[in-house]
Amino acid sequence: MLDTDTWYYERANKRLKALNALRELVDPAALAQRAGDVVDMLEDSSHVVRLAAVQTLAELEPAALAQHADAVTARLEDVNRNVRIHALLTLCKLEPVTLAQHAGAVIGRLEDAHAFIRKLALQKLSELEPAAFAQHADAVVAMLEDSEDQVQCQAFETLRKLNPAALAQHADAVAARLEDSKVVVRSAALVTLALLEPTALAQHAHAVVGRLEDSDEEMRFQALKTLSKLNPAALAQHAAAVIARLNDSWGSVRDEALKTLRKLPRFVIHSVDFEAFALRSRLLGRLAWYRCRLRLRVRRTALYWYALPYRPSGPGHARDVEAWGHLVEAWGRMHVE
Repeated sequence: MLDTDTWYYERANKRLKALNALRELVDPAALAQRAGDVVDMLEDSSHVVRLAAVQTLAELEPAALAQHADAVTARLEDVNRNVRIHALLTLCKLEPVTLAQHAGAVIGRLEDAHAFIRKLALQKLSELEPAAFAQHADAVVAMLEDSEDQVQCQAFETLRKLNPAALAQHADAVAARLEDSKVVVRSAALVTLALLEPTALAQHAHAVVGRLEDSDEEMRFQALKTLSKLNPAALAQHAAAVIARLNDSWGSVRDEALKTLRKLPRFVIHSVDFEAFALRSRLLGRLAWYRCRLRLRVRRTALYWYALPYRPSGPGHARDVEAWGHLVEAWGRMHVE
């Protein structure tokens, strides 16, 4: 008579052989006909059998797999790490529309004790359709504060799947990571911010400028590349910090600073010799005059606006609103560092 351990082993071994045989079926339709039996094995007491069952279901065509997606989703809570990993991988063979129906279960793995599973869950969320993914972006943003830098970096990579407008809604959380103690995280944050539209990026330009003093030369280089994406007027507000990088100890940073300065407003760089020894002082002088011109323009616009008759319901109201908008915009540009 077999003892309990031997019986348990032989039973599990028989199931494994049956699953292996199913995986070797060439015809997906034949496997689909036996999928119900495989699903039953997802509840087996042996984690080896459960793992093999998940791997077997992964061989199904997406349409056939969708019929058993709930059973696979339940394995995301399995006590065995490998079973959870392969359940995630199997689910992500579904069509994006079907996967979206199980996005909540995938998000639940963002709380997994194992960093690899958290990272994998983030990676798989990015495979959703953009509109479906945007609905779960808050959960991804929360992972920017994960204790593992590999998970944080994957969170940034996943967020970069958003369109610029949707990404802008989470830019504050991204910019906050520019102060992270890990270089790889700070770098990932910069790369992500660089995807913003220039207007949205300008709202976080001060945080980017702070990285021009970073102890890591790659960070200073990346900060300059990010600033170069600003509109010329917005870049002018931070030009002094960029000019300071002309004395950087790293040649690539100095070269990138020169490239960035060439994107300043035409008034500032017109006829400037970028190879001249006195480039720094020449640009600072031009910036001072540029600021003076903006101040004069603001004053002239203000006088013009105050001279307009204020008739909210009259034909001049739209003109008043437009003039005020120009005034506010010019005032914001006037504060050049």
